Amino acid sequence: MRVLVLHNPKAGRVETDGEQLVRHIEQCGHQVEVHTSKKAWRAALDRGPDLIVAMGGDGTVGKVARSLVGRDIPIALLPMGTANNIAAALGLQDYEPSRLIAGWNDAARRPFDVGVARGPWGECRFLESVGVGLLSEAIHVIDEGHARYVNEIGDTALRIDAALEVFRHTLDKMPTAAVELRLDGEALSGQYLLVEALNFGAAGPNLNFAPHGDPADGLLDLVVAEEADRTILRERLGLFRSEPTAAPVLRTHRGRRIEMQCEGCVLHLDDQLQRGDAGTIEITVEAGALTFLIPPDLQPSSESPAPATISRPGGVADGARRRVGR
Repeated sequence: MRVLVLHNPKAGRVETDGEQLVRHIEQCGHQVEVHTSKKAWRAALDRGPDLIVAMGGDGTVGKVARSLVGRDIPIALLPMGTANNIAAALGLQDYEPSRLIAGWNDAARRPFDVGVARGPWGECRFLESVGVGLLSEAIHVIDEGHARYVNEIGDTALRIDAALEVFRHTLDKMPTAAVELRLDGEALSGQYLLVEALNFGAAGPNLNFAPHGDPADGLLDLVVAEEADRTILRERLGLFRSEPTAAPVLRTHRGRRIEMQCEGCVLHLDDQLQRGDAGTIEITVEAGALTFLIPPDLQPSSESPAPATISRPGGVADGARRRVGR
C-alpha cells in the first residue's frame, strides 16, 4: 500500500522510535511518505494514498481525521500520546505498534463518528468532546496558567497524575455556571460544574465519563455534573481513568443534536479553547464519517449482546435518545 504517515515526534511516548517504526512499515512491503505534524502535509492527500497513519497522540489523530472527512481513505493509528483516548475507544491501547503495522493488510475497517460544533466563530469538527466547566477550566490552567509545567513532564504516567491533581484543585475552586441546554428539543438547562458533549465517552487525561459511549452509534453522550456531585467527583476523579465502571455515575443523556449556551464560560473543542462570548453552540454528529483500521481479532462478533442501558427515572430509552444516570 501507499502509506502517508503523519508523525508527531513530540508526542507523550518519548521512548518510541518513530524512524524505526517507519522502517518497519517499509519492511512490511508498504511505500511510505512521512511528514511531521508541523509541516505542510495535506497536499500529499491529493496524491491518493491508500492509507493514512497517525503516529502520535490524540491531537495528531484529530489533525488527520479532520482532513479526511469526506475522503474515502482509512486511518491507522500508532498511538504515542499521553492520553490516547481515541486509540482506547478502538481497543488499540494494549497493542504494540509493530503488531498493528503487521496486521494492516488483514485489518478490519471500523466506522467512526465525527462531532460538529457550530458557533459565532464558525464550524469545527471534533473527535472527543466539546464542553464547558471542569475540563475547559483545567485545560486553561495547564496550557496558559500556573500549571503549564504539566506539559513539560516527560513520563506519561506522571504527566497524567499531575493533570488529574490540577483537575482536583480546579474543581475545589470553580463555581457552578448557568448553562442553557437543549438535547433533541428537550430542555436540560441548569447550574453545572461540568457539561460535556462526548463522541465516544472519554476526554482529557483518560476521563471516561460515559463508559458505554460508542464511537459508531451516531449519537452524542451529554454528561453533566451538578453541585451535589462536587465532593464525590473530586474524591473519585481518578476512577474515571482507572476503573470507569466504579466511578461516580454522572447524569448522562444521549442524542443527536445539542444546543448549549453559557455566558462568560470558556469552551473547549477537544484540546483547543474558544474564548469570549461563544453565543449559542449547536453540536451535531456525522455518523460513520471516518474509517479506522483495527486488528481482525477486535472486530465485534455479530452475536455479541448490546451493552445494557440504565435509564434514569423519567428518561427515555430508545434508538434515538437514551438517558442514563443515577
